[in-house]
Amino acid sequence: AETSTFGLRVLPCERRYAEERREAVTVGGQAVRVRLAYVAGRLATAAPEYEDVRRAAAALGRPARVVYEAAQALARARFSAGGATD
Repeated sequence: AETSTFGLRVLPCERRYAEERREAVTVGGQAVRVRLAYVAGRLATAAPEYEDVRRAAAALGRPARVVYEAAQALARARFSAGGATD
């Protein structure tokens, strides 16, 4: 006979804190601040500030999504090399 077994799979988990920095990039002549999170010296997250994105999008007459993605791509390209700020 086949029976099912009840049980739990338990895996150890640890939390790592990211080093956080704030930088700015320029999208279409508009400054957009970006929050950067580094884990083990590598860029993990680049999150443009919503209010800056909204303001820049209105000034440029572009959708906020387009400005957000452009700011994120610029930040990743500029700051991904181990936290370099060149």
